[in-house]
Amino acid sequence: MPISLNPGFALLLAAALALVTPRSLRPALAVAAAALAGALALTPVFGAHAMFRQVGLTVVPLRLDAAAQVFGLAFAGAGVVLGLAMGHRRDAREDCALLAHLGGAMTAVFGGDLVTFAVGAEISILAAAALVLCGRTPASRSAAQRFVILHALAGALFVVGVGLVWAQTSDVRFDRLDATAPAGLCMLLGCLIRVGAPFAHVWIKDAAPRAGVLGFAALAPVTTTLALYALIRMFPGEPALAPIGATGLAIGLIQAAASVEPRKILAYATMAQTGLLVMALGVGAPLIMAGVSAAAFAGLFATLLAGLIVGWATRAPPAPDAPPIWKAAPATAALACAAIAATLGLPGFATFATSALLQDAFARQAPDWMLAAYVAAGAGAVFGGARAILGAVFAPTGARGAAPPFDLVLATFLAAFFLVAIGIAPAWLFGLAPPSPISFFPYDWDHLAARLQLAAAAGLILALSALGPLAQRLGAGGLRDVDWIYRRLGPPALAGISKALRGGFGFWTAAAGQVGLWMAAAGQSLGERLDRQVPAGGRRAIQLTLLGAAGVVLICALAAGG
Repeated sequence: MPISLNPGFALLLAAALALVTPRSLRPALAVAAAALAGALALTPVFGAHAMFRQVGLTVVPLRLDAAAQVFGLAFAGAGVVLGLAMGHRRDAREDCALLAHLGGAMTAVFGGDLVTFAVGAEISILAAAALVLCGRTPASRSAAQRFVILHALAGALFVVGVGLVWAQTSDVRFDRLDATAPAGLCMLLGCLIRVGAPFAHVWIKDAAPRAGVLGFAALAPVTTTLALYALIRMFPGEPALAPIGATGLAIGLIQAAASVEPRKILAYATMAQTGLLVMALGVGAPLIMAGVSAAAFAGLFATLLAGLIVGWATRAPPAPDAPPIWKAAPATAALACAAIAATLGLPGFATFATSALLQDAFARQAPDWMLAAYVAAGAGAVFGGARAILGAVFAPTGARGAAPPFDLVLATFLAAFFLVAIGIAPAWLFGLAPPSPISFFPYDWDHLAARLQLAAAAGLILALSALGPLAQRLGAGGLRDVDWIYRRLGPPALAGISKALRGGFGFWTAAAGQVGLWMAAAGQSLGERLDRQVPAGGRRAIQLTLLGAAGVVLICALAAGG
């Protein structure tokens, strides 16, 4: 069997080389590595490659099928876009972290066993934490710590799950798992943390907005897309995913409507879109699974485009004397309009084609109530991303200052080009989407009318949120998220626990000291009494007897051991 390399290795190698590559050559290195990774994803035939056994495990560094190819090509395309955007900075560490973030995710996607998947996912998460640190603010450092703690829990759950699978089956194949078994439950909980499920979603709005421009654009989309792939691979059709995804969708919609910071709005909109796809995975019908894969592919580029624009526009506080960014940079304003259109899923963009496919799949293979929930929530989900772009670029109090550098404009243009190219000719993406090639034409009157109605509803919600004084007051005050609990109650609780432990330790130390003093006094009193009442010869006899007894015990122990 010919040996085929995991395509993610190309990006991981480029990440190591980025630390020693001159600044002017790093964008070319990143683009070449991402293009090579994409080519490696298309070269071998479907199947498992380069299997070998290590410490009793069958390791499969490369397994290529439809699902891996779709998600791997998405990460490769994102690597090309982010590689072009690297040229305006002098931060080799952030470039290395970006490439490692994508390389780890791509390695996990093409891994054919749970060990390869877990290792690739952990590399991607460690690089994501480094991206948060590259924000270089006190808030980014504390956010990176919280990010590492939460995702270390997910990594521990992955390790426990892999160990249980190996112990029970003597195999670690990366296939469907039973969510009711301990191994499957551990893996499911780890995936839900990474995908931003309710109560674990706080990392999306806490860590990603505190990263740099490129880190903000890449962190949440890549991490959640990898988690979606893991759910597709291990838990397709799991009934529990439907209510979990619906709850995450509702939380994302409410928080996106109540937030005023564009970065947080976009983070919550990402959570809402991911929740929508997780809800769809709970159905598990073949056409819906194909729609989820295609929607995740298009959503990665749409979120990346919006993240680059919002990240640049909010990199610094607005300068009151500078012109608005939409006046200083007409090209950026045009790309922002394209990002809004892609977010709304207007015809001509990939998000329209994939949303039409997913909506048609819901109409065919999902209950009526879930179709209604998908349509109603879809309008709110797309509104959040559009509101973030409008607030960052076109709002009176939005970004001001110089135009973005050419490298960043070129990267956003390429992301928009990918969205338009796929939107005009989506047949090749539908042909790749698992579980089987799909023949679907989105540009008929039924799909056009349905999607335009959805976009109109999102626009109406957007207008009401901008004009309504209640929404403005709500946004000014903000809404509490679940992290408020541990941030507000955590320090006092930890202080109380620490005080109680110190007090208990002091009490038991003092009690032990008193007991020790009493025993010492009792021993001294007994010794003085023996000295007064037992003659010297008797004391020596007692000592010899005790020594003899100890010797007999020692000899018996040695004999028993022999």
